[in-house]
Amino acid sequence: MTATVRGISIEGRSGTINKDLVKEYTVVYKVGTDDRRDGPATVRQAFGIPNVGDIYTPGNDFDSSAVVISKDVRQGDSPFEWNVEVTYSNDIEKTPASTSLDPFLEPPEFSVGFQTRRILVPGYYNDPSAPPTSRLWEKGILNPAGEEFVPQPEADIAEPLFHVTANTQNLQHD
Repeated sequence: MTATVRGISIEGRSGTINKDLVKEYTVVYKVGTDDRRDGPATVRQAFGIPNVGDIYTPGNDFDSSAVVISKDVRQGDSPFEWNVEVTYSNDIEKTPASTSLDPFLEPPEFSVGFQTRRILVPGYYNDPSAPPTSRLWEKGILNPAGEEFVPQPEADIAEPLFHVTANTQNLQHD
């Protein structure tokens, strides 16, 4: 009932990239079991075998854009030896979760953008010789006579905007 990862096979490792910048990697993990009745379901869940959706990080190699899209489990030369071929890709349309009938298994959707707004220029430029010791920095920019400019100078600021959409289950307990 125990499946143990012995390491990554030196045979079967590969990587490809095409003109559309789709990357794909293949890594073969060697797994040993202590019970001849263990099958592929037990072996593919062994500690050390990446799960579907995990980032490509075997050994010293790393690619944060590629994730596990499939695992192929095959029995080796004995009933105690197994090979798990893990395929990584950055073409996430191939992932089984995107064709799932369960909407809670769908991966979250991420979008990144910027939100532009105007702010008042903070007044901490009034005394460049020392940092403000009071809350004078909250005042606006002062002219050489010590009076605030009217209207105060403004600046555009672009702040990052992250939008995540995910299906969640609302559990209500009475």
